[in-house]
Amino acid sequence: MATYLYCRVSSEQQAQSGAGEGAQLHDMTNHLARTGETESAVFCDRAECRETSPLDRPGFRSLMAVIRRGDTIMAKSWDRLGTILEVPSLLQLLAKKGVNVVVCQGGSTDNPEGMLMTHLLLSVSQFELQKIRSRTKDALAERRRQGRRDTRRRYGWTATPDGRFVPNEDEQRTIGEIQEAIDMGETLRAICDELESKGVPAPEAGSRWHPSTISRILKRVTGTQVA
Repeated sequence: MATYLYCRVSSEQQAQSGAGEGAQLHDMTNHLARTGETESAVFCDRAECRETSPLDRPGFRSLMAVIRRGDTIMAKSWDRLGTILEVPSLLQLLAKKGVNVVVCQGGSTDNPEGMLMTHLLLSVSQFELQKIRSRTKDALAERRRQGRRDTRRRYGWTATPDGRFVPNEDEQRTIGEIQEAIDMGETLRAICDELESKGVPAPEAGSRWHPSTISRILKRVTGTQVA
């Protein structure tokens, strides 16, 4: 039986500095040291946004390819594995494979008590997430009531001084190319690599293209989530 460490940093800055990754590995190796265990291998996803499905991340896909029944996956916290909506289904998938999950901040799934605590923590996290969404929705509604315009960045559009949005030709062309690639069956990762090779600027200045970035753009354009 093997224990595999998994870490993920969400931002390009963290990935380049190594600070986020190093902190996660430090906590996990200390956790293992207290139990007298050692890791078999380490898998990392660098600058993969939280919204990216775990199974769409290259590091996690590599991890899934080597785990066997009786093995253990360790992460620093549940949010390193995925969102509150993704983790329960991921745990079910891993349970069917006979794989245990241990997190330094939250317990494990290798016993009934640990599983109960895990679901309680996930429920609390889901509650907090819904509260944040509710507050954000209320804040936007209040802005509209006061007549304040929404000028948040929207890929494919440029905000005018009076608060209107007009099409950005270059970005609209990129969106069209992305949609065409999706229709042809290309993966989000392959599309990211193609955009990077062409030197197409990512939505956020100084950042790179990631599967979650494309997924968010397409969800806003088509109203459907692409994984």
